[in-house]
Amino acid sequence: MKRKTLVLALILTTLLSCNKDNTDENVDNIIGKWSWIQRFDNGVKQNLDDCYKNNNIEFKSNETYINTRYDLDQTCEQLTPITGTWENLGNGNYRLTYDNGLDSQTTKFSFQNDTFSFEDTDGNTTIKFVYQKVAN
Repeated sequence: MKRKTLVLALILTTLLSCNKDNTDENVDNIIGKWSWIQRFDNGVKQNLDDCYKNNNIEFKSNETYINTRYDLDQTCEQLTPITGTWENLGNGNYRLTYDNGLDSQTTKFSFQNDTFSFEDTDGNTTIKFVYQKVAN
């Protein structure tokens, strides 16, 4: 009886001491579906209508992504999605390669809670894009 109790205690101690989050330690922050929620041009917040907020990007655990886009003019029609692969280069830097294999870009992502942001430049304008996670 003592032996069964000892074995049971060891099993329970082992099971209870395992942290459930250990299985998620290697999950990249970028994985999930993200919706575009804010844009800043040279630090000035821009008003985004609902069409902008339809734009989303999903980073998958197999290191692929799909960027669902909408025509931001007057029609708000869905455009052909952009697909490709992503690679974590470390320190928040990611390489996104388009499926055509010819184009790629390296971007610094800043993660905070359930949002990430990155910056791009267009001429003299620095544009900051902010996305919010909507699904894992």
